[in-house]
Amino acid sequence: MRGRGGLDEESRADWLRPLDCVQRQRVGAAHAGLLWRGSGVTPAENDGRAPIHQSLLLPRSIAGLPEQLAKMLWVTTAGFVLGARVWWVLILSVGLHAGFAWLTKVDPYFFDVARRAARGRRRLDP
Repeated sequence: MRGRGGLDEESRADWLRPLDCVQRQRVGAAHAGLLWRGSGVTPAENDGRAPIHQSLLLPRSIAGLPEQLAKMLWVTTAGFVLGARVWWVLILSVGLHAGFAWLTKVDPYFFDVARRAARGRRRLDP
């Protein structure tokens, strides 16, 4: 049986994962009505949760890489390939891109944590 949102009960349960929802108390009463209006799910059906799109929860990415890393990799590659005519760098960059995209797929915050760890203090003071 299809509900108000056009989804049956089984697919609605798959569609609303705990990571995709925000508690109504955190959103506030005024904003919760806006979130419910377009979702097709009433508050009683979903225990006070509103669906949130994944793009609002995950870091910005370009072709599977975090935005800053993708820009740094491909601008450097373009400089070597177009400026210095070192064509093998293009093959290396495609391999790096594939590896970095896999790391980002496994853990979206891997490069954020690595950047913070690199900038952190090298020793712990008592």
